[in-house]
Amino acid sequence: MYCQRGEAENRIKEAQIGLFATRTSCHVLRSNQLRMLLAALGYVLIERLRALALQGTELATAQVATLRIKLLKVAAVVTRNTRRIRLYLASHWPSAPIFAHAMGQLRSP
Repeated sequence: MYCQRGEAENRIKEAQIGLFATRTSCHVLRSNQLRMLLAALGYVLIERLRALALQGTELATAQVATLRIKLLKVAAVVTRNTRRIRLYLASHWPSAPIFAHAMGQLRSP
């Protein structure tokens, strides 16, 4: 039972540090509530990304900060026309195979 408590505290700390959930410096309560809500939503999305798309990869148990650096902070060019928005990702970066695997997992039903 104590180990479960420690694991829950680790997840809380991961959300606070990795998703900047401690930045509640606004003077208005609703603004701070929105920041916390967005941090919680971000954590749920990261957790689902780990569970659904990154199973069997080296990033399946990675911290939020590692996932943000390796998968989400990717250089891209965004072009927009009347019907669609296109993202042109860099052709080579170290985590490209894992990114392609994750996108393939998320795309399949």
